[in-house]
Amino acid sequence: MLLVAIDPSITDAGIALFKDSELQWARGVHCKTTKDPKETRYKVMSDSIKGALNGLVPDVLVLEFPEIYPRCKARPNDLMQLAGLVGYLAGTIPAGKVITYLPKQWKRQIKKEVCVRMIQGKLTAEERARVTDGGKTDAWDACGLGLTYLKRFL
Repeated sequence: MLLVAIDPSITDAGIALFKDSELQWARGVHCKTTKDPKETRYKVMSDSIKGALNGLVPDVLVLEFPEIYPRCKARPNDLMQLAGLVGYLAGTIPAGKVITYLPKQWKRQIKKEVCVRMIQGKLTAEERARVTDGGKTDAWDACGLGLTYLKRFL
């Protein structure tokens, strides 16, 4: 089974590829599209992610779906754009099935650095060595999403 997990973002996304429950690789994808119309940003990010997948068609595509929380710092309009991107990715990346998780379903309200350490603790040393994070948490979050689907996290 091929599983692709994506921590989506308009500018910095994370992708993780699992084969038969083992992490094969994870990395971040960066797109400088902040001045373009949102439809263009969706396509640019989707194309960048599909490029990283290099033609792979996953059996399962796992995506984080944003949620607006009361008293949250995130701007609702930004989260609405992110929700649009998730829909665009789900519709343009071929997969056997698509699964979405709200942040509270897979990482709860855990601080980023704590969550990264927890994810790292659930991966083997070999799997951790396959993560290219570029100093950001996006690839680790993608790993966490995949681990959640595989019932290896929280």
